[in-house]
This record gives sequence, structure tokens and C-alpha cells, in this order.
Amino acid sequence: MMLGEPQLQGIQGLLYGNYAPPDLPPVPSLRPLIQVHSKPFEKQLTSSDVRDDQSRLSMSKEDVENHIFPLLKDGEDPNQGVHVTIYDMDGKEYPMVFKTWMSKINVLTGGWNSFRQDRGLVEKIDFVTVWVFRNVLNGSLCFAINSRRFPAVSEAIKRRKRQY
Repeated sequence: MMLGEPQLQGIQGLLYGNYAPPDLPPVPSLRPLIQVHSKPFEKQLTSSDVRDDQSRLSMSKEDVENHIFPLLKDGEDPNQGVHVTIYDMDGKEYPMVFKTWMSKINVLTGGWNSFRQDRGLVEKIDFVTVWVFRNVLNGSLCFAINSRRFPAVSEAIKRRKRQY
């Protein structure tokens, strides 16, 4: 467990623990860049998210429909791929592509391995919180991603239902 994390006494957050992410990413340098944004969502990393030969973060259909699709502009087609900028909690940028494969698998790709390796992310024990927003300077689609580690977790956590 990371310093500052509450004791995990049950399923209280979006996925696991008592964590409730703020509406905006906790990165002061990003605040002036955020125009419109969605609420954050969380994902427990799976084996396919951390495999070197995959190089992609998969996202659920529900999360994409509720948090990403509403921010897409006319002409941005995830089936063709949308170039995005990913920010870590230090404000470091990672260029990636948001893409829908075979009309059903939604991924961030094209730079995910660098992001994952920089953080040493591991399946099941690492959870990512994802914020999606429009950059006020150029209108581009951006993501901010934070990771949290729970070494006591060894199995996949069933997702809690969330009211939107």
C-alpha cells in the first residue's frame, strides 16, 4: 500500500478501497490546460495490459461510452484512431492513439509500453485512474493517468455499479 492510502476495509471506491478520485487530475501543471472533461474512471490492470507484445491499455465499453465518446469531436473516428496525449502525475507527456478494434475493443496504444514500463505496472495489484479532457490551447483529446498499487490484491476485482 502506498503512503497516504487509507486502510482497505471493503469495496468503497470505484473499484477497490476507499479512494474517490477528484474530478480533475491532481497535477497542478495540467489545470490551465483542462477545458471540458469527464469524470474519472478506474481499471484494474490485466495480464494483457502489461504484456510487452500487446502494448495497449484496454478499456471497458461502459467507460468509453460514458467518459470518452462524449468528448469526441466531429471527424474523430476511434475506428481509424484518434491521436491523444497522455499525461502522468508529473506532467510528463506520452503520445498515444485511442482506437476501437473490431468495433468492440477500446484501447490506448502506440506508447502504452513506455508509460507502463516507466511506472513498473503489474497486473492485478495495479489500478489506474483515468481522466479524459480537452486541451484548452489546441482542442486535442488528452488523458491523465495515475496508478495505485495494492499488493494484497491477488485476484481480479469485480467492478462496482456506478450511477452516472
